[in-house]
Amino acid sequence: MAEQVLVINKKEFSQAGYLKTGFNKISEAEIINFINSHGQFLKRDGAETNYDYLQVIPYLVVFRDKEVFLTKRTKKQSETRLHEKRSIGVGGHLNNEDGALEQIVKSGMNRELREELEDFCHSEPKFLGTLIDDSVDVSLVHLGLVYRLDTKDEVRVRETGKMEGLFVTVSQLTDSRMFSTLESWSGILVQQMLEKNA
Repeated sequence: MAEQVLVINKKEFSQAGYLKTGFNKISEAEIINFINSHGQFLKRDGAETNYDYLQVIPYLVVFRDKEVFLTKRTKKQSETRLHEKRSIGVGGHLNNEDGALEQIVKSGMNRELREELEDFCHSEPKFLGTLIDDSVDVSLVHLGLVYRLDTKDEVRVRETGKMEGLFVTVSQLTDSRMFSTLESWSGILVQQMLEKNA
């Protein structure tokens, strides 16, 4: 059976005043209420090229003191547009199997975390805002829901053939050679961190 992913209509999202490029601070309750009211499922293959919809992607950033967990996607991952890109976000699509709309973000986020990282102790996810980027093709059809996790543990990726991971400092991320390899959402968030600490 074809994978079904959670989407929201871009026009409705814009009419509600939420379709703003970049990182946007907004309350979690507002976004969850919008998803509950307007969320629907489309076949993933069709959704990837349907610019009328945004696929909802929880995007978890893992902090350990002043370090951030950074991953690198290998060529064995299914999304070819992100091969060899680095990311400070862990997450993925929400599926109809993740449960009712009222719980789908939390349950899907927990599933993605278990799938991508080995078990580790961490804080409750804290919602930070949304991510929208219309500068690259892959981001035109995705909406990021940014969450922060804090841990004191070592963190390891589960599927080492598809992804590599390690903790780095924000200053390492802003080095031009490193920054140029970040996927667009991560670049936006790193820039946000710099502005916050300026």
